[in-house]
Amino acid sequence: MTIQTSCAGDSDIQPDEDTVVTVPGPVKFAPQSIGLSVKKMDNKDTGGISSQYLLYIPEGYNEHQEKLWPMIVYLHGQGERGTDIDLVKNMGLPKKAASDKNFPFIVIAPQCNKATWWDLPSVSRLYTEALKKYNIDQTRLYLTGNSMGGFACWEWAILRQDRFAAIVPISAPKPDNWADACKTSTKPIWAIHNADDSQVPVANARFMRDTLTLKCKSTTFKYTEHATGGHDAWTKAYDDAALYEWLLQQKK
Repeated sequence: MTIQTSCAGDSDIQPDEDTVVTVPGPVKFAPQSIGLSVKKMDNKDTGGISSQYLLYIPEGYNEHQEKLWPMIVYLHGQGERGTDIDLVKNMGLPKKAASDKNFPFIVIAPQCNKATWWDLPSVSRLYTEALKKYNIDQTRLYLTGNSMGGFACWEWAILRQDRFAAIVPISAPKPDNWADACKTSTKPIWAIHNADDSQVPVANARFMRDTLTLKCKSTTFKYTEHATGGHDAWTKAYDDAALYEWLLQQKK
């Protein structure tokens, strides 16, 4: 798997100091379509991602206008890149959310442009836009992704520890900035991988496990390794209610 990133030097990714940034929420409540829908970014500078993204809104959102909801940002793998948003809709977390009427999270799922890697500055702008538009609890912001998206999870979390309460990289390659992984030593992280993954060898996940637990002395790192399943560790992970129970326990 070829690894490419485009995040260095961007102010959306690298803050001047390590502080928690709060984005002003919506001035006025705007009703939303319940369930999964396709939205278009307001920001014209979409960079390496599509102007379209998936938004999942939970049941009860429009009735409880004062309520703030937890949000998960989902980053897909290589196979969902391009302009067909249905590829993202039928994969991973969006597929799970759409099938569960009681799914309690807002989900934001961008789409990476064809033949490119995740452009984190552009994803960061979508993240900020979502916080301004939707009723989101900014203490309960989570990041997950599979394969290429899992790699971007690691990269983003290491660069900006303030952005998320917890991250869940699945079937993820070791990030290029792994040497700075100790910056996430107090961040709740649940990494998931299959031992027989031939596309992204499990050695990647074990390396990050050992780095965080042995070198960085993290006490908030959680690791699940399944013996079989090949590259697809995400279907089982996203179908597991324990994952969402764990996420909801994590706050910034």
